[in-house]
Amino acid sequence: METHMNDHPDAATRGARISARAKGGVSSLAQRVVESERIRARLLRSSQFVDWLTTDPDVRHTLSAAESFRAPFHAETRLGPSDPTMEVDVEVGAEQLDAAFERVRATWETVGVDEPFWSVLSADQYKRDQLADTAEFYASGEFHVDHLDALLRRNGVDVAAVESCMEFGCGVGRMTVWLARRFAQVTGCDISRPHLDLARAEIDRRGLDNIELLHVADKDGLGALPQVDLVYSVIVLQHNPPPIMAFILGRLLASVRPGGHAVIQLPTYDRRYHFSIDEYLAPESVDGILMHVLPQPDVFAIIRDAGCELLEVYADHLAGMEPKTMSNTFVVRRPA
Repeated sequence: METHMNDHPDAATRGARISARAKGGVSSLAQRVVESERIRARLLRSSQFVDWLTTDPDVRHTLSAAESFRAPFHAETRLGPSDPTMEVDVEVGAEQLDAAFERVRATWETVGVDEPFWSVLSADQYKRDQLADTAEFYASGEFHVDHLDALLRRNGVDVAAVESCMEFGCGVGRMTVWLARRFAQVTGCDISRPHLDLARAEIDRRGLDNIELLHVADKDGLGALPQVDLVYSVIVLQHNPPPIMAFILGRLLASVRPGGHAVIQLPTYDRRYHFSIDEYLAPESVDGILMHVLPQPDVFAIIRDAGCELLEVYADHLAGMEPKTMSNTFVVRRPA
């Protein structure tokens, strides 16, 4: 059930058009941003601009090199000591946890029938009525697996020695098919049966015979996850409420073999975010694909309680780039 950029699905497309027009003097537009305080102030409040800023290296270089832009950009968008603590229910009762799992499952199985590819990459081109073929969609998964490979190597992992990998939230198999080219044995897990059915069809079409798919429909299914050398999950946990994120994270880390690793991404801060389990489960509450946050102290506690050690944590942009938000990728090791 991996997905991202739901809030601004066309931001990158619009940014690319702007960027194309700016070529030749990255120039006119970038220079106007640097020189005009009024234009700069407006753009700093626009998440679409922030998305665009990350799509074009020439524009990013021109803007970030200018002190007039760099200082206010960081001041207005980055976290600081004055940003408040979030109020987030993480520990809840067993019945509440079951109800939350059921709500997430129902949401993802519905979208898995209606818009399975768009639910993974929420750009209009991946909607059913516009999707001519899925080649470009699946090709996009290779980038993430290349990034995973580089990240593991940076942390001293002998990638060639990693035999088994479990991807949690594999969706329709966008990254799974690339993981199967890196590792001898891959397990793809997801809460949505319709997504898994599409993943199986793509796996069979490619003739891959080293992938097992698991339907994890509730919290009990998380207790039956296999022991593996590597656990991998990005742009997945963010669409689960904090109590479920915490529960899943603990189970995923328990699946890491001694000497094995986990690479897991999730949002850890949003100045505007709060979570109440009673509000979430109320009949009148908003349903659909939502973005949630699990605070860093809770993540660190779960890693510690699982008997694992944190090798690296860094800020990523996999949950979008709204001001005063933070998403992190955690690289974790279970001691041998």
